[in-house]
Amino acid sequence: MKGKENSMNKGVKAVMFGAVGGLVVCTALLLIAQMKSVPGSAIGTITMVFGAFGALAGGYIAVRIARCRGMMYGILTGLVLFLVVVIVGVCSSSESVTIATVIKGIAMLLSGAIGGIVAVNK
Repeated sequence: MKGKENSMNKGVKAVMFGAVGGLVVCTALLLIAQMKSVPGSAIGTITMVFGAFGALAGGYIAVRIARCRGMMYGILTGLVLFLVVVIVGVCSSSESVTIATVIKGIAMLLSGAIGGIVAVNK
């Protein structure tokens, strides 16, 4: 039973570090994009792409820490990152949950899974 608890703690730690790493990547990309002149109509697409890159990096980081279960930890990291992005978006603006939010969630889950698979096979 003790080994299973350590494995679970390691997985939670890996997913949290991966999510924080993914948030750092998302924030850095958004800051870089803010320095350029970005048209207002492209903001939704840009945030979706940057969220996917953040989930990819987060999944990679999480699985490099955990060293196992690449797809599962990648998807979990993408899910945590997506929930943080949605909660911040809903709380900080009058943005509502739309079909674009669902598409962003799917993209982030898939990117996290890909990052996890790449990391576990390295």
